[in-house]
Amino acid sequence: MCGHNDEILVQAGKNEIALKGVVAYALSCSSAKILGPATVQAGAVAYIGYTEDFIFFISPEKMKKPQEDKRQRCF
Repeated sequence: MCGHNDEILVQAGKNEIALKGVVAYALSCSSAKILGPATVQAGAVAYIGYTEDFIFFISPEKMKKPQEDKRQRCF
């Protein structure tokens, strides 16, 4: 799981214990594949994240006015 400037914050096999006792919600693509189970095994209450890449479709011409993008209604 990375933060600002892609700095690694929590890494499986290194410091997953940092999430011990917490419910973690990660907006980080594919982080729930390995990091999720590792944090729960290290004592996290729960890990909510994505097992695959998260993709959000938008119309480029509606980027500044998402309320006018008919595709965004699905989200």
